[in-house]
Amino acid sequence: MEVFRLTVPEAFKQLESQPEGLSFREARQRLKDFGFNALPEEKGLSPFWLLGKQFTHFFALLLGVGAGLAFIGEVIRPGEGMGTLGWAILGVIVINAVFAFWEEYRAEKAIQALKKLLPDQVRVRRGGEVISIDAIEVVPGDIMLLEEGDKIPADGRVLISNLLTVNNAALTGESLPLSRDVDDPEAMDPLRAKNMVFAGTYVVSGNGEALVTATGINTEFGKIAKLTVCIKQDLSPFQKEISKVSQWIAVLAVTMGVLFFWIGMAMGRDIFSTVLFALGIIVANIPEGLLPTVTLALSMASFRLAKQNALVKDLNSVETLASTTVICTDKTGTLTQNRMTVQKVFCNNRVLKLTDEGMEELRDPSSEQTREALTRLLEAAALNVRVTLKGEEVRGDPTETALLQAFLRWDNRGQESLTTREKIGELPFSGERKQMSTLYREAGEIVLYTKGAPEVILEHSTQIWSDGIIRPLDDTDRKKIQEEIQAFAQEALRVLGIAYRRLGTMETTLANSRKDNPGNSFLTNKVITANDLEQDLVFLGFVGLADPPREGVIEAVNQCHRAGIRVIMVTGDNPATGMAIGRQIGLEKPDKPLIPIHSEDMAQMSDESLKEILRTQNPLFARLTSRDKLRIVSLLKELGEVVAVTGDGVNDAPALKRADIGIAMGLSGTQVAKEAANMVLVDDHFQTIVKAIEEGRTVYFNIKKFMTYILASNVPEILPYLAFFLFRIPLGLTIIQILSIDLGTDMLPALALGAERKEPYVMLRPPIGPQERLLDRQVVCRGFLFLGLIEGIGALVVFLSYLSLHGWQYGQELAFNDPLYQQATTMTLLSVITTQIANGLTLRSWQASPWQLGFWNNHLLLWGIGLELVLGILFMYFPPLQRILGTAPIDLKYGWLLLPFPFLLFVLHEGLKGWIRKNKDFYFNPL
Repeated sequence: MEVFRLTVPEAFKQLESQPEGLSFREARQRLKDFGFNALPEEKGLSPFWLLGKQFTHFFALLLGVGAGLAFIGEVIRPGEGMGTLGWAILGVIVINAVFAFWEEYRAEKAIQALKKLLPDQVRVRRGGEVISIDAIEVVPGDIMLLEEGDKIPADGRVLISNLLTVNNAALTGESLPLSRDVDDPEAMDPLRAKNMVFAGTYVVSGNGEALVTATGINTEFGKIAKLTVCIKQDLSPFQKEISKVSQWIAVLAVTMGVLFFWIGMAMGRDIFSTVLFALGIIVANIPEGLLPTVTLALSMASFRLAKQNALVKDLNSVETLASTTVICTDKTGTLTQNRMTVQKVFCNNRVLKLTDEGMEELRDPSSEQTREALTRLLEAAALNVRVTLKGEEVRGDPTETALLQAFLRWDNRGQESLTTREKIGELPFSGERKQMSTLYREAGEIVLYTKGAPEVILEHSTQIWSDGIIRPLDDTDRKKIQEEIQAFAQEALRVLGIAYRRLGTMETTLANSRKDNPGNSFLTNKVITANDLEQDLVFLGFVGLADPPREGVIEAVNQCHRAGIRVIMVTGDNPATGMAIGRQIGLEKPDKPLIPIHSEDMAQMSDESLKEILRTQNPLFARLTSRDKLRIVSLLKELGEVVAVTGDGVNDAPALKRADIGIAMGLSGTQVAKEAANMVLVDDHFQTIVKAIEEGRTVYFNIKKFMTYILASNVPEILPYLAFFLFRIPLGLTIIQILSIDLGTDMLPALALGAERKEPYVMLRPPIGPQERLLDRQVVCRGFLFLGLIEGIGALVVFLSYLSLHGWQYGQELAFNDPLYQQATTMTLLSVITTQIANGLTLRSWQASPWQLGFWNNHLLLWGIGLELVLGILFMYFPPLQRILGTAPIDLKYGWLLLPFPFLLFVLHEGLKGWIRKNKDFYFNPL
């Protein structure tokens, strides 16, 4: 039988324990039988495995084959640079692997630093003694002693409750504190049972004792964690896209290499030159710098996100953000402040807003009577709380903390007023009375202050404070008050009535009662009862409390809507609270009203029915369990949505892992949630998610820019080989020179394009759809057929012009070590470098001109251009590089050959962009 249904003696019997606790010997035996009170951690990936997998992707394997062929060529024809080429290609593989490995390893270590699961120490009773033990040593049958602020280390059945309240948000998502009692005969579900406490939650106020019923993986916390481990994560959209790009380029490169190898053999070429040519075609087609540049661009984006309080665990998540179509977000702490505050007050027959502006208006001299009424009400509320005030820090129940803070914010001398009162007794809250009262000695008489359900306080009141006097409470007052209570409730405010009563000459009776029940309750005194005291009250008014939206959330939600991203609230709180917050932050639209769906309603729906709601309506899900959230995410993914999910509790972990991108809370999140997520918000703010999406989209389009940039340089690398093969002219660019471009001069400018500022359309267009491709028609046409063709023609013209100016004639063969040939290939190399400088300047934006962007605000690009020029000079004049690359010094008088084509490329591309600005929708046609 489930423990929450058992009486205390029956629970002791079932768990073979007793009020004195387990004996020390029995506790040691149970620790052996049940194991440590800890969740089995998912085994981390070995650094060697992380590094090793970087060498097994398609690009790396293809380049490895190329390196192998180069080494074979070195064996067959030594001294012709093939060995150098092989080592250079291996260097490409290693560089990319190291970059990718370091980012994954660094993120893994950063997440490990966030791990905080259960408390280190817990107080238990064993053998009749109260001792402190490590939390991992708690076993079923132990008796836990719980105090305010404690994290609860294991599931337990409540044995004693002294106003014990807990926060179960980490497990259920419900933000309000929940009172715990010894018995709950009406309980049907352990998570809703008032006589149970759970691992991973914490004590808000009060104290008590609980009999441990489950530890480790057998706790409710552990069951959900186990469910999380069983969920398989899919490849991210960006991983799929990069895989497609890699395969497309690789297939093209290999196909061209094999095709021209057989053509060469058919034309009677010797095997070595044909293999060299085929290898050159493959190397020229493969943008060796693409993957390192993508890795570095994502790494820089993750660094920028970290500065905006978003810690990315794996680099591909940056780009998944660009494709996000739906955000399933928790309410408490993400959309709201996770801090109860007094929003509104009804007093002196007026509704007052306790905003900074509202308080300032009340300080006007004409509002003297209203100010006095508000001061009395807030002071009465603040006197009737059980919180600890340490300097400016307030500890205790969130609702009572809010009442105290409201008074201190309103009255600068409030703290002095509270500390000079003598508290002599308390009538604690009970479910039957629905109110709580405290008693103070003031000027020789006893004053009772009370708060509770407004209808109860109103029923017990016979007078009201109004316009500076106390007068009888009539039917008109009651009707007005009831209407305002209803109005507050419709705004999903938590409403508390406030009243007081002067008890006068009852001091002796109260003192005697206090001796019998020190510091606590009068309920058991036979002379006087709570019902006797909590009558004939003076009604001061009532307060409306809520957890307000975070600053910036409304604009962030609006940004999501403009960007074509749906925001769906999935909360463990009640529907009314969720609806009120949803309307405040803009989740409700004129054409799509919010539709609250309770967990119980979901249970009655088929998957198809729920899919239809998700597809066509604007739902808000409340009181959800972990399986409910997982179901919602799974169905959204079946509908083709790219889903981001936020969460902080263990109940969120399965959905976080199933989502395309799981986003855990860094401040309030549990270890299980953080481990299941792809990204951790250091500040728990929804606005940070929107910034991350903006960054993801920016990087996506920047990757398209530098892919265009890199692919453009592939054409002048390929054309010399085709001309060499088809027209029997000298080879205009060697393989090792191609690598000096791909891994040398192109790298930093390409990376600078990846770090370019966002363009205006980024958050004004729909998410990156499944049909959109990184290597799409526009990138291919602009990179290969437009910019690349200009560069390729320019490279051949410069190469042949230089040869012709030095007496070369068609059909004349040149040896690889011929000074004229080395100078001519150096000119080809310089031609590619100079046209790529112009290409980098004009590719900073798909549409905007450099004058609109500003020439000097991308500092990394300026450094990149500077590096290109320095490398060009070193290629010509630095002997070690001359030997490796086969280059030679060039007389400066031939520099004019390099000028026309960069200028032509820049002017023609800016002309194309001007035409796009004039003839296309700037925002929704980003290419």
